Amino acid sequence: MIVLSILYKDGMIKKLIDKLPNFVEFVNNHHSDDYIVVFSLYKSFLKEKGLYSLSIGAHINYIQEYYKNQLIEDKSISDPSFPRIEKSNLPAWAKPLSTQEREHLYTLIDRTPYLGLFLKQHVQENDLAELLLIFEREKEREIKGRRPLRFAIDSIKHFYHDSMQKHKDALHYISADDQVNDTDVISIFIEDARENFYNKNLLEDRCKNFLIKYIHYMNPYIDAEIGSRFYKYGINRIAAIFYTHVFHHAFSSPNIYWNNGPGIYGCAVVIDDIVKFYSRSSNEELTMSDVFRLLIELSFLLSSRVVYWNDRRNYEILLYDINGVPIRKQDKIRFWETRVFLLNTFASVFKDLGYSEIKIAYMKYADLDTLHNLTTEEGLVGNDSVYSLRYKEIKDNYFDKEPVSQIVNRGKEICEGLAWELYGYYLEGKYCLKVNEVLKITPFANDTTTSRCDRVLEESNRILDDIPEMDVMRYKYKKDRRAIREYLKQKGIKCFYHFTERNIISSIRKEGGILSYRQCLERGIVMPKTHDISKSRDIDAAFNLEDYVRVSFCRYLPKIDERKLDDKDFVLLRISTEIAELDSTLFTDMEATRIEHKHGPTLDDLKKVNIEATQKNYCPIGGPDYWQYQSEVMVKGVIPIEFILNLDNPENL
Repeated sequence: MIVLSILYKDGMIKKLIDKLPNFVEFVNNHHSDDYIVVFSLYKSFLKEKGLYSLSIGAHINYIQEYYKNQLIEDKSISDPSFPRIEKSNLPAWAKPLSTQEREHLYTLIDRTPYLGLFLKQHVQENDLAELLLIFEREKEREIKGRRPLRFAIDSIKHFYHDSMQKHKDALHYISADDQVNDTDVISIFIEDARENFYNKNLLEDRCKNFLIKYIHYMNPYIDAEIGSRFYKYGINRIAAIFYTHVFHHAFSSPNIYWNNGPGIYGCAVVIDDIVKFYSRSSNEELTMSDVFRLLIELSFLLSSRVVYWNDRRNYEILLYDINGVPIRKQDKIRFWETRVFLLNTFASVFKDLGYSEIKIAYMKYADLDTLHNLTTEEGLVGNDSVYSLRYKEIKDNYFDKEPVSQIVNRGKEICEGLAWELYGYYLEGKYCLKVNEVLKITPFANDTTTSRCDRVLEESNRILDDIPEMDVMRYKYKKDRRAIREYLKQKGIKCFYHFTERNIISSIRKEGGILSYRQCLERGIVMPKTHDISKSRDIDAAFNLEDYVRVSFCRYLPKIDERKLDDKDFVLLRISTEIAELDSTLFTDMEATRIEHKHGPTLDDLKKVNIEATQKNYCPIGGPDYWQYQSEVMVKGVIPIEFILNLDNPENL
């Protein structure tokens, strides 16, 4: 309702009211409606009568703004069902807001039947928008058909959303009303992909019909899922087509998928892939270009959006689960990893933003602490994880006497400040780059993908037809690869062996190879969890071997029997000896968790392996060759799928 006496306090406002046709009579006839509704209906009334003009419209807007401000200032106008609350007892959702913003929301709430009492019962909840959705469900019957009540609730939603977008908590806030509703589309895609895409070896089947089906969707999650799979297989020209689609969203402000979990995850994945590709580049001129530095900032911002997603909701349960869609716990682990990677690799970019070396150390410590807690609570690593080793090193170098809790809190505070600063740049349009500008530094761009995106869409069939059969990454090999090959042949080694759970085979196909546990964390891949495995991973971390995939010279390792006690279904994969020739491959003279083991990348290191011991059919526990029998070849990062000889028919164990 509109209280005319409030308007009549101001002489000029009273004069304006006198000039408005039938205003007082109209207000009196709508005494039960919200004031915003009354002003809106009054404008419609004047237009229907042919009495509306631009000057009258300006007068109405001025009066409405004056009335709103008077309501905010007049604290005596309230509903006892939602009394003013002392600052120390603010509802959780109101704490980020300014006093003026809170007062305006209180005024709107006071004039919305039932809402005040409902909110008093949920003062611990952090998200008013989510509470309003619950309120609407509970009061569906009362709201139905009551246009003023519907309008009042929508007014509260929009004001709260607009307010939260301007606050430091904006990266934690998700607007349900602004979400792109693509749930059905993504569900259909995932079901289709499981049957016709994820289970395909892309070196043998490029899934052309599947690609053509989805190339027009322009959904960042779908495009990232398709593009990243081809990127992992090294088929970069197809990856570039789908990554180009994601650029339209990632480099826009506002990003229409900002409040959509799978969508913002897809944007983060694509930018992450590009930045990490260039982190391995020797082209300093390119990696220090202005556009690339913006990519680093945007990657940190999008990673922050993922890791802060829903973390302020009291009832949110974060799942570490292969099912479902992002954003899940493994997705957050991936992008906590990315934030640490960015701070480590591109410290100069953040220093240019005003963050000193000590501040960067605080941020890395806090993120590593979070990663340690997330992964240990899932049983992925133990107490001496790679994360704990790294943050202990930071503490020794920078914060020797400072309490851990203080370091963590300070680091989180600085991280939030950096993310908030980048979010401000995002709102200003700093990251609204032109696609062609970004494509200049896209690692897999070429004449096909640097053409205009509308041309890509129009000619998608032709583009996919033109993709050559061989467009796959080349690997860097050791200089003495021929000598290594001849030595293995001389010793009768025809292949290496890797055992895994049968249900992991589908993941190997999807990811394009066998991943180290470090790569699983960095890519957000769900991993097996047992106490023995977590302990083994900690030992790997102590030797700086956490990013290596282990394969053995012997066919049947003793640990297979141990793992079978967990009632798992294991299979044996045969691995090409060519992996021994890869530049970063290491050779161990015994089982690599042994403290006394030695490892290295050369032919001489390979010759330290007791090949004869590894080829025994059986080696008893405690035997003289027991640990040498389990000597290993360790492949950096991933064993690409083309080196797996029997993936389609793995051997039962």
